[in-house]
Amino acid sequence: MGSLVFKAKDSKLSSRLLQLMSRIKNLDTVSTRGNRQVSVGIGTAEGKQLLKGFDFNANAPLKSVFFANYDLDTATGVTTVTDFIPLEQLMYPQGSTHISLQSAVVHLDFATQESEIALSNLVNLPLNLTMSTSVLTPSSVPLGTGIQMFLLFISFYQEVNGVQYSLKNEEYNVLNVVEVV
Repeated sequence: MGSLVFKAKDSKLSSRLLQLMSRIKNLDTVSTRGNRQVSVGIGTAEGKQLLKGFDFNANAPLKSVFFANYDLDTATGVTTVTDFIPLEQLMYPQGSTHISLQSAVVHLDFATQESEIALSNLVNLPLNLTMSTSVLTPSSVPLGTGIQMFLLFISFYQEVNGVQYSLKNEEYNVLNVVEVV
């Protein structure tokens, strides 16, 4: 997930993530105090719920930026954004001319430290009033013990002379944990 996180993080991500993992670790009710583990806490419904909705960039939370309807099929990892009108359903930074959408499915086992990520196709759209439907299909659906996280990534660009450039070191980009199973 490093490449996605690098493109959509805030300066306090490490401390916010540490705080969240500490709360999840505290949900481990079988280990003795001092030996509680994130891998046990994340296995609970409450642990998964704590992780669901986590924004890697607190300056650009998904719910404050993206107002389009989307559906996630957790069996296939496919995210479908339906009837999306960028200029009406998006809070975009000044100067941006385009948006990119991408999803990811991450398998993560906190106990064994095994992980795998599958990225979807990247959909690039101009910021205009044209309605479109985008289907983000991951290359695979990583399976195994542990959890599966489904992420949505949104990035903004400015086109100059036919070339798209990321805006202001990507500080407006969104990376959100849409679902955890």
